[in-house]
Amino acid sequence: MENNFLKSIITEILPNTKRMLERKQKQLEEEEKKKERYNYN
Repeated sequence: MENNFLKSIITEILPNTKRMLERKQKQLEEEEKKKERYNYN
């Protein structure tokens, strides 16, 4: 029981969280680029 639970955390929750964080990071970088672009104009 415990073991299965841990397994599911490692195989499902962690990858999902990682993906979510990467997406968030990308979004932040895009925002920064937009700001820079507006500042130059």
